[in-house]
Amino acid sequence: MEALVVNGLIGIVSLLFGAMALFPMLVERSTARKTPAMFEDDQVISVQPVAASPVSMRPAGQIGVGSEHAPEHRHAA
Repeated sequence: MEALVVNGLIGIVSLLFGAMALFPMLVERSTARKTPAMFEDDQVISVQPVAASPVSMRPAGQIGVGSEHAPEHRHAA
């Protein structure tokens, strides 16, 4: 019995969602949304170059080479 109730609720919700999707198309006037007859190209008003950001050269950190940097000797976080 509860399967019938659950399936009925799912069916009602599905119908409501379908009605919400179709309602705007049915109510909309045919003259409300029309594609414009003439398309205009986009116009570029101005183009300005962006200043380069200063990038400083930083040395890379030291790379651990040796037994103290081995994974089995690391402390837990």
